[in-house]
Amino acid sequence: MHDSASTKPACFRVNLHAALRSADGSFLVNATDAAAKQTEQRFEPLGGSFEEVCRQLEESDQVFVEPDGSFVYRCHQASFHVDGMIYDADGRIQYIELKGTCFPSNWRTLLMMLGIRDPDTCAVQDIANGVVQSLEAFERERFQGDR
Repeated sequence: MHDSASTKPACFRVNLHAALRSADGSFLVNATDAAAKQTEQRFEPLGGSFEEVCRQLEESDQVFVEPDGSFVYRCHQASFHVDGMIYDADGRIQYIELKGTCFPSNWRTLLMMLGIRDPDTCAVQDIANGVVQSLEAFERERFQGDR
């Protein structure tokens, strides 16, 4: 990804899930919720536990974390920030809601703090329209091809 001087910040409201899988275990992208239900696709829990991810977030002086899993990531540039909420069940993170505005470099830093290091393991669901994309497709669309 290029630095913030050469790219524009993106505004988003999304859910991060583990990559969407079909009943046979293959990864799927660019599906809507309705399509996922019709073809028996499902989201699986994200890697890591609630406690592990909260601990990673708390290590940064840019993040304020509440005990319920809500957090604010303050970007160094301008007044941009990302609000987040970690949802867990059975000891595993089910999904992470993110909304805010940031530069691509901030986005990648936040993903690393959330334990998402391999783009192929994550799917991004746009909350407004329900569309699910690969992390790579989302970044290309929102950050104009910068990664």
